[in-house]
Amino acid sequence: MADGWDALGAALLYVGWPGLVLVSTFAIQRAVRFHRAMRNSAPGLLVLLTVIGWVLTLAGVALVSTVYLRQSPDQAGPLVLPVFVLWAGALVTVVWVVQRWGQEAETLDAYYGELERMEAMKRGFINHVAHELNTPMTPIRMELRALRNEKTGPLTEKQTRALDRLERNLERLAGLVEQVMLASHLQAGRVSLDLEDLDAQEVIRAAVEALPASRRASVRIEPAEVRLQADRSRLGYAVQAILMQATERAEGEVTVRLESRGGQAHVVFEFQGPPLASKDLQSFGDPEGLQERDDIGVALYNADGLLRLHSGGFEATPQGAAIRLPLRQ
Repeated sequence: MADGWDALGAALLYVGWPGLVLVSTFAIQRAVRFHRAMRNSAPGLLVLLTVIGWVLTLAGVALVSTVYLRQSPDQAGPLVLPVFVLWAGALVTVVWVVQRWGQEAETLDAYYGELERMEAMKRGFINHVAHELNTPMTPIRMELRALRNEKTGPLTEKQTRALDRLERNLERLAGLVEQVMLASHLQAGRVSLDLEDLDAQEVIRAAVEALPASRRASVRIEPAEVRLQADRSRLGYAVQAILMQATERAEGEVTVRLESRGGQAHVVFEFQGPPLASKDLQSFGDPEGLQERDDIGVALYNADGLLRLHSGGFEATPQGAAIRLPLRQ
């Protein structure tokens, strides 16, 4: 019987260990490929750690069995034999599982690659359309200016009103094109911030001044001294977008209040009227939502994205809306 245990020990030493090394290398290589295919996400990391755990466990069992069998063949043999069978079965299972994972990894990699190509095509299409829309707007503006200056002849009162409507809608179209371009750049991560030390109240007042006169009169600012580290133009855009939505919904006055609590600055917009809904912050890429929200939806989406770049955020509240921003350090 001793010869049989010696043969088992030789099998462990000369067959089991080389097999373990080969299988371990194959399994870890496949797990790493799967991890990369999953774009270094948590599931991919879990698979990689699981495979490494399997390999280390099998190596530990193999080491203990080999040493025990070499020292006491007669005593260890009956115990090591089922362990050896289990070890061989585990190696086969690991090979099968990581092979399946490898196939899934290739499928996932192709899937994510296709998504990235589609996203790049979408951004390129949006940028191209925005550029093509901008191109004819310059001559249209020039022709409208010529009409306004009566270069083609005197204007009647009816023609003047029609010209006013044309100019308003042209500016609205230009603003929508700019907003779509900004949204595309936000999605692509191509928006940078020029941070500076700012007085939050000063930024809010500038945003209010940029509102149309009919809406500007309905905004009241409660004074407070709050300083921020932010990009003046980007933050001003976000505040103005929210003010435009608030003044449109408000049944009366819109109050803007500055607060400082919990290490953050809070800009609170309070008004009486239909509250902002969560859908107002969804991506403008939702065709159904875009039909409902039109350019207001794009502006709020951009505002939320710009606030996130500032490590802040925007949320709807029962009384209106609120912005969170980190205070100046």
